[in-house]
Amino acid sequence: MRDFAYDTQSIQKLEIFVQYLQRNGVNVTFVLSPYHPDLYQVMESEKPIFLEIEAWFRSFANDNNIEVIGSYDADLVGCERDEFHDGMHPTSSCMQKLFSNLE
Repeated sequence: MRDFAYDTQSIQKLEIFVQYLQRNGVNVTFVLSPYHPDLYQVMESEKPIFLEIEAWFRSFANDNNIEVIGSYDADLVGCERDEFHDGMHPTSSCMQKLFSNLE
């Protein structure tokens, strides 16, 4: 986490890829899988770039008519501390909560 930096080329490639998919009739949805609440708290205080990334995904999605499911913030998804295998991998019960509002 400490060495993470934006890769502008990767962002541009993602934008081009999403636009290509949409031009070809693909309905794109972004899924943001939550981090463990303790790790998310560390991210907020020590590495807020990860919060900026979620904000970028949401802004890009809004500008391009893309649905966003979930959040990096487990509290917003409704996942509890015991619903993670580790800092980055939610259990199936957490993921079910993430997708519970889908039709």
